[in-house]
Amino acid sequence: MSAPMTPDREQKIRMSRTHCEAGRFETEGERPLHVWGPSQYPTQEMCQRCTAMRAWAEDTDADDVVLLAEVDRLRLALASAQRGRRELRARVTELEALRPARFQDCPKCGADYEYGQPCPSCEFKKLMAADPAKATRDLPLMTADEWNAQYPVGTPVTAYPGCRPEDAPTCTQLVTHTRTAASVLGGHTAVVWVDGHSSCISLTHVDPRPGGAS
Repeated sequence: MSAPMTPDREQKIRMSRTHCEAGRFETEGERPLHVWGPSQYPTQEMCQRCTAMRAWAEDTDADDVVLLAEVDRLRLALASAQRGRRELRARVTELEALRPARFQDCPKCGADYEYGQPCPSCEFKKLMAADPAKATRDLPLMTADEWNAQYPVGTPVTAYPGCRPEDAPTCTQLVTHTRTAASVLGGHTAVVWVDGHSSCISLTHVDPRPGGAS
């Protein structure tokens, strides 16, 4: 098993081919560079201090040189990955800051609605405007006080936030429970809040389920 690549070992390997072994030095950083000059071989040079051959020092296919090249490559890849992760985190933070709040105020009527869903108050007004006769037809069958007297908080109900199924078969239907007592909205509409929906719903669009009455 080979020795681990510690910083000291890496420095020693790197300097072994570029720095001279001759002379006295206390740290690796004090080792002098090779001084190339003639050797006993006419076509080759050698260090005039330690007799290392230049061909050996500049051999790019040597195992230690290849190893150091791989170390450099991995360091660059790691740095790139870390930089990419930092950029990704910054982008996620930026996108999270832009994400709208779950519950919004309707810019048209000011009523509460859940982001991504239509405003139930506006939908109700739109439905009434499309069919004025429906305003009379859909008046609450009981007042808020009458509802509260018969149906306590937690009553099982089927609620229709937008329109009723008789008006649009594909309307949203919530099988849920009331989470507040009924009250009067704007001085004219009896409403109640239910689990699973952020806005109030008109009592005309809330049907108690069997077993829900007190």
